[in-house]
Amino acid sequence: MAKKPVNPEAEAISTDPNAKRTYVVTDKAPPYVAGRRVQAGDPLELTEYEARAELQQLHILPEGEQLSPIDNGSSEPASTDA
Repeated sequence: MAKKPVNPEAEAISTDPNAKRTYVVTDKAPPYVAGRRVQAGDPLELTEYEARAELQQLHILPEGEQLSPIDNGSSEPASTDA
């Protein structure tokens, strides 16, 4: 007997390896992403396999997501004055 889904309204995760998802090119991306000429902000339809390396290098992000800053954006080390 199958278990009932915890959240029946949640979007199902596709197990199809050829399913495409929309990604957005970030400003860190080079002129070519996944073999295509792009500019920052361009949408791309890619499979998980096509997107994997570009996601790791932060050249693209899933549509609707944004980069979260690790630090406050300054290049100076944080002060340790007490």
